Amino acid sequence: MILLQFLGQESSSNRSQRGQYWKSYGFCEKARARCVEAILSLRDEYIVWPNENERKEISKRILKKYQIPNSVGIIDGTLLQLAFMPEADDKADYSGRKYQWSLSTMIVNDDKCKIRYYLAGFPGTSHDN
Repeated sequence: MILLQFLGQESSSNRSQRGQYWKSYGFCEKARARCVEAILSLRDEYIVWPNENERKEISKRILKKYQIPNSVGIIDGTLLQLAFMPEADDKADYSGRKYQWSLSTMIVNDDKCKIRYYLAGFPGTSHDN
């Protein structure tokens, strides 16, 4: 709940969460870090490139649905808006024309919207040309 509230509310901070959840100093930050670590530990189990048989099946479905031959993925880039200024020496690079602070992200998914690959973390001034 602490992580979800932190991600979903722009004004959320360690201080506000400590007061809201009545937790000791450092608990909320540690709880968020543990949740993120748990989620990332599952990444390789759920975000995988399809094997040869899966690629053939995906390619057939994409050909049938979109008339695009020999394709196993659909790719797009997007910007993820950051609520706070990054604490980095190159923080100016995270400032872009659409959002004050953002990360550039590319996602590849199959025809059933399952994420097969992603690349995230480039500063918002990077684009997907």
